Amino acid sequence: MLAVLVLGPFFRGLFFPGEQLIALAAVTGAFVLLWVFMAWRGDERPRRAVEWAGLAVVVVYWAATLVAVTPRAAVGEALKYTAYFMVLWMFARLGDREGWRLALSVPLVVAALGVAILGLGAAAGTFSYPGAFEGGRLCSSLQYPNTAATYLTSGIILASGLAGWAAGGSGRGVPGTVARFPAWRSLAGAGVLAGSTAVIFLAFVFTLSRGGWVVFPFLLVLLALLIPRGQRSLTLSVLGAALLGGLAAMPGLGRVLSGPRGEAVWMYTALAFVLGGLLGVVARLATHVADLAAARPGVPRGAEGAVGPAPAGEARTDAVSQAVAGADGRAAGTVVGRPLSPGVHTVRRVAVGVAVLVMVAGIVLALARPAAVATLVPAQLRDRLAAINLSQSGAQDRIHWTLDALRLVARRPVLGAGGGGWNALYGTVQTYAYFSTEVHNHYAQVWVETGTLGLFAFLAVWAGLARSYWRARQVVRGPAGALLGATFVAALGLGAHAVLDFNLSLPAVAATLWALFGLVTAAEPVPEPQGRRRAGTPWWLATGVPLAALAVLLLMVSLRIGHDAGQRGAAELNGGNPEGALVQFEKARKYDPWTASFSIDLGQIYERLGRQSGAPGLFERARLSFQRGVALDPYNFQYRTLYANFLLRQGEAEAALRELETAISCRPALAAGYENLAIACVRVALSPQVDATRARLYLDRVDGVARQMEDYSARAPAFAGDRRLPASTPRLVLARGEALLLKGDLAGARKNLEEAARQKDLKPEASLFLAALAHLSGQDPGPALKDAASIPEAALQARVIADRARTLVSSP
Repeated sequence: MLAVLVLGPFFRGLFFPGEQLIALAAVTGAFVLLWVFMAWRGDERPRRAVEWAGLAVVVVYWAATLVAVTPRAAVGEALKYTAYFMVLWMFARLGDREGWRLALSVPLVVAALGVAILGLGAAAGTFSYPGAFEGGRLCSSLQYPNTAATYLTSGIILASGLAGWAAGGSGRGVPGTVARFPAWRSLAGAGVLAGSTAVIFLAFVFTLSRGGWVVFPFLLVLLALLIPRGQRSLTLSVLGAALLGGLAAMPGLGRVLSGPRGEAVWMYTALAFVLGGLLGVVARLATHVADLAAARPGVPRGAEGAVGPAPAGEARTDAVSQAVAGADGRAAGTVVGRPLSPGVHTVRRVAVGVAVLVMVAGIVLALARPAAVATLVPAQLRDRLAAINLSQSGAQDRIHWTLDALRLVARRPVLGAGGGGWNALYGTVQTYAYFSTEVHNHYAQVWVETGTLGLFAFLAVWAGLARSYWRARQVVRGPAGALLGATFVAALGLGAHAVLDFNLSLPAVAATLWALFGLVTAAEPVPEPQGRRRAGTPWWLATGVPLAALAVLLLMVSLRIGHDAGQRGAAELNGGNPEGALVQFEKARKYDPWTASFSIDLGQIYERLGRQSGAPGLFERARLSFQRGVALDPYNFQYRTLYANFLLRQGEAEAALRELETAISCRPALAAGYENLAIACVRVALSPQVDATRARLYLDRVDGVARQMEDYSARAPAFAGDRRLPASTPRLVLARGEALLLKGDLAGARKNLEEAARQKDLKPEASLFLAALAHLSGQDPGPALKDAASIPEAALQARVIADRARTLVSSP
């Protein structure tokens, strides 16, 4: 499980099915083993609100598969949320003890540091990873800069909590007391964590994520509020040292990233680590001196106000209470005999005053000499900072995508459209030609996929998390309290940024969030029933859950086999071996019967083999495969279009045109849909097998398609710019010209055909119809045929088109 959380981000965030299914299977296997062990102890059932709410999310996602518009995507999302719940449950069980929570937090920070180093190394050219450094922005292995930013943010916050723990003590006895000079391990811990955090912060800054920058300051304020008072100065001073180390290296790295990079990137990365580490050690020493000045006789630092009656029905088990209530009346590690310094409050006030004066001086300097201050901020950061406002297209996009998501919710308000519902349906409600497989608002996406039931369940997880944190902070003291607060804030950071982006659509990031859920939940006290023994695990529960998990594991394995067979089939097809591809795609469909693309690929292969062999049975198999693929993904524009083209080749004009009309309704913002329908109408009307009356109806539909496209274009928002559906396109102009020629409107036909002929790729076909027009007008078709010379038998085709036009015009 820890391997998945640490290594998952380095496999493109586990976004793609190949790596994703392996990781989910590993989590499931770990869950089965831990469940069996916990069932033996009688400690396996959900015990807290977060766990029950997380289980409800899983149930709703599986229920939504029954009404899903795309079954494969729905099953995939249900499997992911099942694995997320397993991560939550395992962390909640393993983190029951403070030492284990510390041990489970360290790998999450190590993973964030690794992501930061990979991104910086890709910028330096040391590492070659696709998409890790694009357009001057660090994306690292997550490949999306905003996702990298929010993941690194959680690492920064969690590392600060670890710094409070590591610098404060070992967790034994009374951690965090100040009787002696800090041990070298305490100083080393502060230095290493501060240096590592500085590197993570440096990478975070150069993701150039405006959303990440907006959320980050609020998280710092929240962290300062939630860290226990006894640990606040220690934790925040080490964090501040790390941020200063990163800020010191920022100007130099910004200049390097704007030009030749190479080893200079590593130089500034090392500068951030060394400077952050040294400042972290200084901060640890400074807080030690301050604690000595403020210490009271016999009372450990951080214990003041921490000792008192436990809540009703709960036993206080934290280390501070145990130490203060020691049998010999002395707390280990207390500052014995040192009186409270009478000037300690004055010292603190002076320190605060100096900090305020430094801030004011910085603001005055920025106002008086903005040019000088601007040189300290890299140009790419200044440009991105200046672009933080709601008028930017990125912000406007997110607002409109969320509104489109709410329109989809209104259609399916109870159970939603199943996992992948947004990707399948957003084209039906969009008003301009954006492409986004994710809502960029995770809560709206959950609402689309699972309806109101799923949204309430997901929000209940957050409500349960807040409850767990509130109850846990009443009993967790000392350095463990600092880690608890940081863990809670790190989870809130991931959740807050999910309102602005699709970060939680990457399983590696989402699994990290649910692991944080588990760490906070594990600290919540669970009182034992008074006077009653813990009930044993019923046999049906002890065996039923692992059997169900094993069934889920087998499903994951089956889907992975299907995925691999599909990859081999695509390779065979690209290599010119349709027979080999056929075998592989049939195997893929056997092990993964819900993936529509396998059936669509099989339909194309069967048709291709049918044309080669002339066997009619192969065309029927092709038809059934196309139908199955369209049924599995009914709102897929591309699949509808491929099926329609197959039907046109089979001479089934009406069925083909219906499919093309449906394709437009699936993605009305795509110009290709209108072009395909208009061109198909002309081609059908040209067929001699179609009578004149029906042919004229088809030609009239071309004008209707053009007007439909114009009306849709007029509804686009002003900010859409070049993503607005055009009122017309050259191919649509060509189709209108061809339709007008066949209807006998030669003047209108000439105008449209000559306009289309200005496009290089359309000139041959437009010239062919201009040659037909010349025949109808009694003119020489030679000049037009010269431009249509690339079309086989252009002269013969031009005469056939002209004859068809005469027939349609003269027929009653």
